[in-house]
Amino acid sequence: YAQAQLVADASGKTPEAIGFATDAIDDLYDRMLTSLSIDPKTASIFQPAMDDFRMFKTEARVLFETSAVDPLEYEGVQSSIELAARNLEQMPQFTKKGQKAAKATWEETRQNATTNASKEYLNTFTDYTNQNMMDSFMKSIFPFWTYESQRYPFLAHLSMSRPGTAATLGRWMDYTDGGYVNLFGTPIDLNPFRGSVWMGGFRRFLMKDYPEFFDAPGFAGVAEVFDAVSRGGFYPNILITGSLSLWGSKEKGAQIFELLTPPFTTMLNTYYAIDSSSEFSRHLQENIFPDRFRDYMLRQALIGAGYEGDVIMAKRAEGFELTEAEQVAVDAANKRVSLIAIPSTQFGLFRYHEPDRNAAYEAALAVRSQLTGVPVDDLKLMNMTSDITGSSASDKFPLSIEDQQTLRDTEVVEKWNKNITAPLMPSTWSRQDDLVTLYYDRLTEISELARTTGFDDYTTDEGILISWDFLDAEFSAGRMSGKQYDKLSVDLITKTAIRFQGTKEEDVFANVPKTYEERVARNLERGGSAYIRHPSAELLLMFRELQPRTVWDAELEQTVTDYDSYFAQVDQIIEAMNEDHRAEFLRHIQREWSDTRQLRWQVNRSFFLPYRNARVVVLNRYSSEEQILIQEYS
Repeated sequence: YAQAQLVADASGKTPEAIGFATDAIDDLYDRMLTSLSIDPKTASIFQPAMDDFRMFKTEARVLFETSAVDPLEYEGVQSSIELAARNLEQMPQFTKKGQKAAKATWEETRQNATTNASKEYLNTFTDYTNQNMMDSFMKSIFPFWTYESQRYPFLAHLSMSRPGTAATLGRWMDYTDGGYVNLFGTPIDLNPFRGSVWMGGFRRFLMKDYPEFFDAPGFAGVAEVFDAVSRGGFYPNILITGSLSLWGSKEKGAQIFELLTPPFTTMLNTYYAIDSSSEFSRHLQENIFPDRFRDYMLRQALIGAGYEGDVIMAKRAEGFELTEAEQVAVDAANKRVSLIAIPSTQFGLFRYHEPDRNAAYEAALAVRSQLTGVPVDDLKLMNMTSDITGSSASDKFPLSIEDQQTLRDTEVVEKWNKNITAPLMPSTWSRQDDLVTLYYDRLTEISELARTTGFDDYTTDEGILISWDFLDAEFSAGRMSGKQYDKLSVDLITKTAIRFQGTKEEDVFANVPKTYEERVARNLERGGSAYIRHPSAELLLMFRELQPRTVWDAELEQTVTDYDSYFAQVDQIIEAMNEDHRAEFLRHIQREWSDTRQLRWQVNRSFFLPYRNARVVVLNRYSSEEQILIQEYS
């Protein structure tokens, strides 16, 4: 057919057109084979040679049976065969050996083959066969010790034999978020190396070693040890993890969710995704199967949706009643987290991570770099190595209160400047931090009420709530005199101070550090240093802690508010600063004040306070005994 194709191509036609169709050619060959007594169905390309061999065999048998072989020819053939045999025996591979020598050679060959195969196997695969007493003991603590113990020898061998593999992994970790990449702007990050021999790119070695959640007496040290070991990929058995989950938390109770298998957690997450707002669903999450990692993700989801996630979750953790809007937000966040938790549990490759959280971190570093003059890369390195050095970028280069406000004014930083990791801290710390969050949120709420709407128990004769906005509007419109403004302002400060004091004295906030000394003690208790904040930030907190006290006025025979002492303390704080910090401090505390309030503040400090202090100035000219006499008879 190929020859027909050549002829047809030369004439510009097809083989079929010149009578050489494929079926016709096949039929021709079938008829030719049939004429030779060959079945076309079983014929092959070896058929002619086999026919020749059969013919030769037949002729040789006929010749053998009908005539004798010439003896001379026979001797010639025999001598040729013997000569070939002798020549072959001289070759090493055909040398005749005794039975014992032949057996030894075979054993040596077999042993060499086995050794070479074993070496090739060990170079290719991990050896799990050479177990010893130490391995048996470690398996009783770490069930997957057989696999875990061979991880690093295998990786060392792989890295030496294929250096590009380790180098590529290092580049991946450098150019991604610790091994994670975001999936199309969703709150899902993917790490393809999680659950593999690479342990997600060994990212746990790079992460800060936070204190362990389990802090109950007798469990804290054990938890820290196994947490450190687990960073290397060695995970203890159910007896250890079960004991920690059931009894290891000092303040948060049993963490039963951590003991559930993936099928069961998937069922729970599916149920939460379907029904996140029923009382039964909430009871399961908060009381039966509490999960600190879910609380951590819920904080992210709430903040990502624009809510005060740390405040809302702190209220829920401490049993404070949520508003209807807050509860709806928690239910929506819970559904969002549950939907992502299902594939995360099943595949072990995903995590929940709001995409703009990294943007907030990068923006914060950029602003801090501008304010301090330290390059961004150096700030990142300080944060990455803070677990070793003991101090982060914010510790080494603290920001003043004005710089802190500049940082917070960055929108994405303001959004994520929240206490997200509180659920993952030691259970005692977690509760303490939640209460601190709620305490300062309460103070902020009181200040905001005083500024905008006022308090229910402080109204005008017409029943209008008195607030700073109301006072400024009335004074600016000329409906209120300066004297009235000062009197009502003093009363509003008093009302605000009373609420501050009431919040401070609530039993639930009894252990919240409210003074500088208490904050230092708390930090030292947690293994930190005596340094807390920038000095101007500490002075700002001291200023906010000041409250006018009530004293007994013997002349008026009634209790009055001692504003002279209050403003004297304020002056002491202000005078403790240098000129730059003083101006910055005043700008910060007055940043939300109206022009009227700032003016009255300046008038009081510049004129009224010195006038009221005139008596003190005069008294200071006399001795202590004379001052006592003057005060007694004046």
